[in-house]
Amino acid sequence: METAMRPYPIAANEGERLSALRELSLPKTGADASLDTLCRTAQELFAVPVALISLVEDDHQWFKSNCGLSLNQTSREVSFCAHAIQQDEVFVVSDATTDDRFCANPLVKGDPFIRFYAGAPISLTPGINVGTLCIIDRVTRSFSDSDREKLASLAQVVAALLQLTKVQSQLSGENRRKSAIFEKATAGLVIHDEHGGTLDCNTKAAHILGLTVEQVLGRSAVDPGWALIDEHEVPLPANETPAMRALSGPTTVRGQVVGIKTQGHETRWLRADAQVFTVEAGEKQVLVSFIDVTDEETARREAATAREMMATIIETIPDAIAAYDQNDRLLLCNAAYRDYYSASAPAIKIGERFEDILRYGLKAGQYRDAGNTHASHEVWLSTRLKRHRNPNRDTMIQHLDDGRWLQVRERKSPSGIIVGVRTDITAVKKAEEKVRLLADRDPLTGLLNRRSFMRQLQNAVNGRRPEDGLGAIAIVDLDHFKDLNDTLGHDSGDQFLQELSRRLQEGVRPLDKVARLGGDEFALLLPGLADRDLALQVVQRLMKTVTCPVQVSGKIIEPQMSIGVVSYPADGTEVFELLKNADIAMYESKKAGRNRVTVFDQVHRQAVSRRSYIAERLRQALRSDELEVALQAQVDMKTAQHVGFEALARWDLNGVPISASEFVAIADEFEMGSELDLQIMRKSLLAIRVLKDRGLTTGSVAVNMGARLLRNPQLPTIVNSALTEAHVSPHFLELEITEGVMMERGHEMIKTNLDALRDEGISIALDDFGTGYASLTHLTRFKVDKIKIDKSFVADVATSSGGDAIVRTLVLLAKSLGIRTVAEGVETNEQHRALTAYGCDVGQGYLFHRPQHQIEDVARYLEQFS
Repeated sequence: METAMRPYPIAANEGERLSALRELSLPKTGADASLDTLCRTAQELFAVPVALISLVEDDHQWFKSNCGLSLNQTSREVSFCAHAIQQDEVFVVSDATTDDRFCANPLVKGDPFIRFYAGAPISLTPGINVGTLCIIDRVTRSFSDSDREKLASLAQVVAALLQLTKVQSQLSGENRRKSAIFEKATAGLVIHDEHGGTLDCNTKAAHILGLTVEQVLGRSAVDPGWALIDEHEVPLPANETPAMRALSGPTTVRGQVVGIKTQGHETRWLRADAQVFTVEAGEKQVLVSFIDVTDEETARREAATAREMMATIIETIPDAIAAYDQNDRLLLCNAAYRDYYSASAPAIKIGERFEDILRYGLKAGQYRDAGNTHASHEVWLSTRLKRHRNPNRDTMIQHLDDGRWLQVRERKSPSGIIVGVRTDITAVKKAEEKVRLLADRDPLTGLLNRRSFMRQLQNAVNGRRPEDGLGAIAIVDLDHFKDLNDTLGHDSGDQFLQELSRRLQEGVRPLDKVARLGGDEFALLLPGLADRDLALQVVQRLMKTVTCPVQVSGKIIEPQMSIGVVSYPADGTEVFELLKNADIAMYESKKAGRNRVTVFDQVHRQAVSRRSYIAERLRQALRSDELEVALQAQVDMKTAQHVGFEALARWDLNGVPISASEFVAIADEFEMGSELDLQIMRKSLLAIRVLKDRGLTTGSVAVNMGARLLRNPQLPTIVNSALTEAHVSPHFLELEITEGVMMERGHEMIKTNLDALRDEGISIALDDFGTGYASLTHLTRFKVDKIKIDKSFVADVATSSGGDAIVRTLVLLAKSLGIRTVAEGVETNEQHRALTAYGCDVGQGYLFHRPQHQIEDVARYLEQFS
């Protein structure tokens, strides 16, 4: 709904006000230089597009002076000044669109789109305001008390000039000189004779000059005691004073700014007008009017100094700086801006449009990322202009024809000015390129590294077209390289790797890629092959070349390598899938005797398919809680008394049991290991709870836990939550970990978690002890309560002297460290007797108890010990 305009207010003294306005007898046509100067002063002082001297008649307002507005007058109904003359203070509207008095005003809704207005009343006498000196802006803004004082002072000068006009029309002798208007004028007024002598002054003049009326009358216009200076603070010759200029020149001087030293030795700045007139006797006299503009002049000088300082700073800044106005025209720029865009320099001129400068640069080929065609230039230009006119916080990078790289940052001010800063980042870009090249290469061999190879492989697989043919990937693993390293040393091993890398690189086509993935593992990317047979032939030929004897440290070495080959898209369309299949084929080469090439085939594909199928069904089984727990007893080797259980995961798929070794490995491969471990732990604890509720002595239950879950920082909280849920005390839970866990990435987090759980009363057992690496090293760092001797060692007890020696050594080692031992896979009485004799603490195996998953069966087993 349209908001109706409110009627303008009319004061009680409207008739008196209109009479005073008409007595001025001001012509509506013809410029008044003095008033125009004041109007421009207000426009520049407040940096606004519009300044007006408006006189308000009974039904309209007209503009005696107009700076910046296309209208000469308006109806009083739409006049802001009609409101301003109702008060003696400055009238301010910060945002007309939100002011109920003006939001519907056509001058607000339409051209000139007034947003801000400030009007100081022009008062001929107190309470009689004939019009205003007003300023207008098209954007909202604030207006300080200092700004109000400055505008009011300028309005007083306007009033003085209007009064002066009236005085000049009425002066004809002594009586008129001494009129009340002369004395009441808000400006200082001084009358000199044609020789410069002072004839009269008003009180305001004496006050501004810091003197008494008598002191002013005692000085002539050329008295050196005035100590006048010009705007540049240079002493002003006597003949250059406003009075003497008017007497010797054009008879009228307008707006001359002069400085005067007061008796207090301060400088006051005055803006003076001088007008020559003739008295009845024919004698020439000059009337000088002036106002104190010290504050404004000081502010102007400070602003000018600040502008000069800012210009110097901007010019000195090494970054390129440029500012464009709301119409995209250049306001300012520094030398660096022209230097950076040297090809565009002839077009970089104040007032030029940003688009024209860009087009000049495009024509000169200045922007490398703009392409070389007219169409690409237009697309680039459209994008660049859009970003320039709507800048955000992001930076933009430009690459210029001279090789420079620029970082461009642009911001828009509230008034719509676009300020841009360009920083030369060429050195940074060159360093980045150097780092990128280093980052893409293996430092030892100079081949592509894993990260770079993965990126190129991803691009090759994703960007393959049907006409490109078949692509092949080969994973190469050197056989027995560890032995070579251990025998000849790492320096020799490095030489060996460098020589084989050189052979690999020289043995492929320019479009092929060779990478060292790490250690003794390499990878080949071979695009554009005709078929799988050709891929095999290429790799076999390369293998034959690379495995020729190598001399290292005076010894002849015959390299061997196991290679797995896959082709894409036949063996997969995802990089992860292809590499996994290539690894499978490579490990098949190792299993088949090493030093051969294996191409991923249907058999391998079926194995992968089975793993994927089991993984999917296992994921469903975990979601539906289908897995079961079988408990196998652990007994004291000396007394044969029950001491605890190990929890074993069991799963049937469509009625067919799946080997735990198979589905546990698949769970780890497909990132379900943590979920599997947690489900088995919770079910084991609940089984212990059920047995305890029947009054049976269960001992602890040992649960296997993999590396992924052990690395979880929340593991102590998770385990305690499971114990609480089952109402089982922590000392009834034992966690079994393998030696490999101790060497896992993130083993520090694993150690922290195990220490925290052990502090809670949970015991830690090291499973399959002796089958991994660095057992003794890690036993001193990881605190464990039990060591489980692997069944492969137990099987040789009582049948092999070597087996006996290993077990005796393990038990002795554990006892020396204060750790209990558990023998797995005890199946014969001979094993039992031998292990007991060696000092083994606990046994587990079919000799004592077969795993049982039915709780009733487990309960019956325990009842025999009650």
